[in-house]
Amino acid sequence: VESWRGSRHASSFSNSLFQESFRRAQDKQWCVNCHAPLPEQSQALRGEAPKAWLDEGVNCAACHVRAGSILAVEPISDAAHQAHPVRVEPLLSDSSFCAGCHQFELPKYHPMHSDEPVQNTYGEWQRSAAAAAGTHCQDCHMPKGAHSFPGAHDSDFVASAIEVSFSAGEDQSVK
Repeated sequence: VESWRGSRHASSFSNSLFQESFRRAQDKQWCVNCHAPLPEQSQALRGEAPKAWLDEGVNCAACHVRAGSILAVEPISDAAHQAHPVRVEPLLSDSSFCAGCHQFELPKYHPMHSDEPVQNTYGEWQRSAAAAAGTHCQDCHMPKGAHSFPGAHDSDFVASAIEVSFSAGEDQSVK
């Protein structure tokens, strides 16, 4: 069994999983809003741009480009400002920024629609001890500003995030 640890392998797995699901999807545009958000990716899906754009999947631009500007968490150098428009966006450090792609229900017209979210990650975070402590998604999934995004595909990350304890009752049942 191949391990999908590390963002490069996870990205490959995620892209191939998306591409197979996308092939089966009835409402393809709804899927690409999060999984292939760049205009060039939509063009590639229609055969109007190189297929290599689809290999990108969710890339830097998905979070860092809005309305023709590059978003940054904090002020950047004058040279960077000269290269392209940059806007400081503090929400990049806030969990609410992640909610757009990590909290949703299927559209009402979808055959499998229900009132339960398909992706409930943001809601789960809101109810977590991490949220109560003021820890945002980016604090763990982007440690020290790194863009490695460890998650469920990274067994070391999962092991560091979960604590399991139990005790045996008088009847030897586990509590």
